[in-house]
Amino acid sequence: LSACSIACDTILLVTVDVAEVDIGASPILTCSVVGTASAQLTFWTKKSPWSPSLDKSIYTTLTKTDSEWKIRMNKVTVSDEGDYYCNAKSSGIPVFKSVHIKVKNSPVIKAFGTVVMEGSPAVLTCNGTNYFYVSWNFQGRSMFNQGGAASPGIGEHLKFAKASRTNNGTYECVAVNKDVRTKAYPSLQVFFSPEVVTQPKSITVFPGDDGRFTCSVASNPPPSISWLRNDGEVVTALPWTRVRVIFQSANRTTSELTIQNVTFNDKGDYRCSANSSAGNKQSEVAQLHVPAGSINVPKAKKTIRVGQRSVLKCGARGTANLVVSWWKAGRQVDVRTAERLQQTSSGELVLNDVTFGDAGIFVCHISVASINQNFAQKIFVTVVGPPDPPTDVKPFISHIESRILVRVNWTRPSSTGNLPLTGFVVYYQWRAPPDALIWKAGTSIRDQTQTFALFFAEEVNGERIYDGALMDVKVAAVNDEGSKNSTAVRTAAFFEREMLFISPDSTLIP
Repeated sequence: LSACSIACDTILLVTVDVAEVDIGASPILTCSVVGTASAQLTFWTKKSPWSPSLDKSIYTTLTKTDSEWKIRMNKVTVSDEGDYYCNAKSSGIPVFKSVHIKVKNSPVIKAFGTVVMEGSPAVLTCNGTNYFYVSWNFQGRSMFNQGGAASPGIGEHLKFAKASRTNNGTYECVAVNKDVRTKAYPSLQVFFSPEVVTQPKSITVFPGDDGRFTCSVASNPPPSISWLRNDGEVVTALPWTRVRVIFQSANRTTSELTIQNVTFNDKGDYRCSANSSAGNKQSEVAQLHVPAGSINVPKAKKTIRVGQRSVLKCGARGTANLVVSWWKAGRQVDVRTAERLQQTSSGELVLNDVTFGDAGIFVCHISVASINQNFAQKIFVTVVGPPDPPTDVKPFISHIESRILVRVNWTRPSSTGNLPLTGFVVYYQWRAPPDALIWKAGTSIRDQTQTFALFFAEEVNGERIYDGALMDVKVAAVNDEGSKNSTAVRTAAFFEREMLFISPDSTLIP
């Protein structure tokens, strides 16, 4: 805002940082003079430019000069609302300008939530001062005349005749007056006792395999879930079992019981038990069946080199009428259509030209129909081989004093062949005499370094390396199974005159 004196040589600017403020706020008023003529700010007034100056108790001066006067109002009240004037004097002509401050009388409310059991009455409350009415919202919808609430959704109290789990959550109450709306957020917690919504199912497990039961429980608050066996033995205390919560939301908890390396002694009845402060509940019984007469066979481990032929054998020997099937990742191995996999007449599984994809757990299931016996054996297969070659090999060549420096950087291979890397080997060859096209091992690096520097004299075998010479570089990653070389990369040409690094052109060798 601005005002111009009669001579138009003085412009008066009056501003406020916030035009609408809440009760108790402290707005800042600024009055400044712009112009070539000298001017003097005299005083701030309220209501009119001819009224007395402001009471100093209601403001604090922040800055005051002949060209600017800045004050901060101290915790305004409703009575402080109105027009504020700044007066200036220039060439004997008074100039004044005003700014209006509106003081909002916002509602003050406080929210009160509650916790009840399902089916009990519940009351949420929002009350305070300085409002006309209070409305209620839940999940983005108005509660006005909504079913489930005993009150109509208008007023300081929102009442439920019988609270249900669907009423559980955070509500919004809105207090309204002529100036503004104020919101608060009470919560309604509806507790209900545990209910088993997904029952555990009976399973049949061969010895050596893992058995899994799951159950899902609805409850608020969330329950703790344990597992019981037969007469109530808590299976979570057994060393060969593992219990974990695999899913939990506001009202739903799912637990899984894993029985590792099942034996015949693990057969029996299992059930989950859910407990919370709102009550407890047990699931229906689920049975773990282990085929009669089963034999537990110890697990086996086998390490195979990639590309080799390997034979996996089950632990049964000397018994007639064996029926053998092989499984991997929960599916039966199809030896009829798989080109690399064969099953012998004695039940052995032959893996031809082993790949890294063959790694995993193979399970052989054996049935002896004549004596009604079944058993299974797990074979853990690990496939190892040479690592992939390093990538992004970048050589840099430069001339330092009387020596030639070739610095090589690279990126670790994505696959280490399932073995730790033992190091890297840097190979090089000059593309010109005296050692043209002869690959040499520059060094063997016995750690995980991914950069290396090669130094050469200006003469090799008595012959000087001439300007324009090129070098090819490749890097091999090494583990206990061997190594693989990267693609050769050519440096930029070497020139004796260059004293700084020359970036490589990264051209691949044909």
